Amino acid sequence: MAIDTAALRKFQDLWGPVLEAIPAVLEATAKQSDVERMLRVKQVEFEEADKKIAKAFEEADKRLSSVNSEMEQAMQQKAKALADIEDAKKAQAADNAKAEEAQRKLLDEWNQKIASLQSQFSNVEAEHAKKVAAAEAFFAEKTAALEADVKELEKRKAAAEKALDALRSKLG
Repeated sequence: MAIDTAALRKFQDLWGPVLEAIPAVLEATAKQSDVERMLRVKQVEFEEADKKIAKAFEEADKRLSSVNSEMEQAMQQKAKALADIEDAKKAQAADNAKAEEAQRKLLDEWNQKIASLQSQFSNVEAEHAKKVAAAEAFFAEKTAALEADVKELEKRKAAAEKALDALRSKLG
C-alpha cells in the first residue's frame, strides 16, 4: 500500500488545527468547569449573603417594630399625660372658681352683716342720743328745779335771818 501523502496533507490540513485545538479545548473545558465551580461557590456565597441580608432586614424590621411600638406607647402616654394635665387644670380652674364664688358669697354675707350691724349701731346711737338728750333735759329740768329750790331756800334763809335779826333787835 502506498501512502498518499497528498491525502495525508489534506487530512493534516483539515484535522491538524482540530487536533491542535483539542488541548486548548480540554484546557478551556477545565477552565469552564473551574468557572462553573467558582460560579457555584459564588452563588452559594451570594445565597448566604442574601440570607444574612434578609436576616438583617428581619432583625431591623423587628427593631423598627419595637421602636415604633415604644414610640406609639410614648405618644399615647404623652397624650394621656397632656389630657390629665388639661383635666387637672380644668379641675383646678373649677375649684378656683368655686372658691372665688364662695369667697364672694362670704364677702357679700359679711358686707350684709356689717351693713346690718352699722344700721343697728346707728339705731343704738340714735337711741343713745335720744336718751342722752332726754337725760340732759331731765338733768337741766332737775337742776333748774333744784336751783329754784336753792333760791327759795336762800330767800327763806334770808327771811329767817331777817326775822331772827328783828327778833334779836327786839330782844335786845
